[in-house]
Amino acid sequence: MITALIAEDELLVKIGISSCVPWAELNVAVVGEASDGTEAWELFQRFHPDIIILDLLMPGLNGIEVLQRIRAVDRHCAVIVVTNVDEEGILEEIEQLGVTQILPKISMKRDDISAAVRKACEALAIQTGGPSVQAMDEKRAWEELLFGSGDVSTPFDVQGMTGIRLFPEDYLTPALKRSLSTLVLQRLGDTDSYVLLSRDGGLLLLWKDMPEEHISTGKVMDIAHYVQDTLHINLGIVTAFGTMDNAQLSAMAGRFTALLHEPRLFDWPVLLLDTNGAYRNERLDELRGALAICLPMCAEKDELSTLKYRLDRYPGPLDEGFDRVLENAADLLTALELSTSQSGLWEMTRNICVRMEDRVNRVLSRVRPEIRKAMTYIQTHLSENLSREQFSSLTNYGSTYFSRLFKAEVGMSYTDYVLRARLLSARDLLRSTDIPISEIARACGFHDASYFIGRFREFQGMTPREWRENYGETTA
Repeated sequence: MITALIAEDELLVKIGISSCVPWAELNVAVVGEASDGTEAWELFQRFHPDIIILDLLMPGLNGIEVLQRIRAVDRHCAVIVVTNVDEEGILEEIEQLGVTQILPKISMKRDDISAAVRKACEALAIQTGGPSVQAMDEKRAWEELLFGSGDVSTPFDVQGMTGIRLFPEDYLTPALKRSLSTLVLQRLGDTDSYVLLSRDGGLLLLWKDMPEEHISTGKVMDIAHYVQDTLHINLGIVTAFGTMDNAQLSAMAGRFTALLHEPRLFDWPVLLLDTNGAYRNERLDELRGALAICLPMCAEKDELSTLKYRLDRYPGPLDEGFDRVLENAADLLTALELSTSQSGLWEMTRNICVRMEDRVNRVLSRVRPEIRKAMTYIQTHLSENLSREQFSSLTNYGSTYFSRLFKAEVGMSYTDYVLRARLLSARDLLRSTDIPISEIARACGFHDASYFIGRFREFQGMTPREWRENYGETTA
């Protein structure tokens, strides 16, 4: 991305320059706005911008002194001079120092400054191999596809989409917002890998290459936390990976734009979606996975069982917007004595996550990694025949030593753990689905329905059918 610095002491002129140039369309970020020559020089040293829009008559250092200092260290940046000075000697001097264009303030029009910046961008593109007019025209074509008539014949090979928004809006000046956006984009990496669009106060990145090569969830989280913790500014990111056709792109772009303006439901600044637009939350997904490992080890009335029940009832995706999610969560919020509001929903989610993570970590801390690996394998292969020899091979322990070690660390034999894991999985399916009981039995590794019913009765004190009738969420 090209960066620019505006150095102008007259406020109205500076506002006019800032507002009349289509910065996002030209792929330019304004990294600073200076009100005197000394500040302009300090900002130049800090940001080393590609374009400087420079007034000649300013307090402190004048424009010529600033230009002389710039040219002593940088002969390639583009300098656009705006001035009321018309003395030939002075104009000749600044021309010799190298300027892209001189614009007289008295006759300067909005289109003049925009054209000058565009010309500077083209000159920089030739020097650096940056985006050309053709590339910018391509970007305009994609804006037409996503936000216009949608009539674009050439398909664009998109491998993912990322939306970024900085907020609160009333705290961020345009210059600060552009500067922070540039910082985020620089941390994301190779600008040749995406097309950048600006929409309703947010940024959309259309990834041309496989985005996992350039942007990972961990990397996005690091960026978000850096902005929040260091600069005390909120950063919302929505991202989806996977090939999308033109129709999906248009729908997803609209969805991203809406989501970037949704209230933050989590103390988790990154929202993940699949290519169908369905919402995912990695923190909750990781918790569900960890819970599945822990629960067979815990007593029925353990706190984790209660927390898991709350998590299972969580209102779910943002498919229909925040109001719909809040409506779905109303009963649960009331039961927990929380307000039926954004803050109540956020507090509920945060409390569940924090309490679960603490409790899960305490349960698993006594189990060595090799045994946890075996427990994870069990959870993902419940429908299969699981033998002690499989776990021995998986953990590189002898079968007898594995059995003894598993019981010592988990508190039960591996066969009892497998049985409890299967019964807990069956119980969840009975509660949340209307799948026939015989199919649930097979899916959970019980190949004899009568045996399953007997073991379930021992475990829960009632048959699978009675459990479904009493606790099933699909039962009318």
